[in-house]
Amino acid sequence: MSRIRLSGCILAAIVSICIFSAVYVRRSCLELLDILARVQVHTEQADYAAAAQAAVELNQAWSHAMPRLNMLVSSDKLTQIGGALSRLIPLIDTENDELGAEIATSRTLLEQLYYGEIPVLNRLF
Repeated sequence: MSRIRLSGCILAAIVSICIFSAVYVRRSCLELLDILARVQVHTEQADYAAAAQAAVELNQAWSHAMPRLNMLVSSDKLTQIGGALSRLIPLIDTENDELGAEIATSRTLLEQLYYGEIPVLNRLF
């Protein structure tokens, strides 16, 4: 009987860790997407000082979330997102035309990470 209880405890721990990791990744992505939306709004209004400040805040939020995400998600996805987010500040400082495309790329990568963590039954089989 003790083996059954031990197995149940291990199974419950594994399921809890999976649920926690999915919730954490989704919450982090929503936070980053919110800040990225502010960057986009400021750039569309040609307020590059506020956009640069929001981009710095975005990079700080990314740096804060990155160590935990690195334990939960494959590193190649995180490397792509980190590269896209790090290019935003230099593009804002130079008011480059490619800024809109880089924001769209960052948004797409974050949304892929966000939707990739939704537990779907067909991913199990």
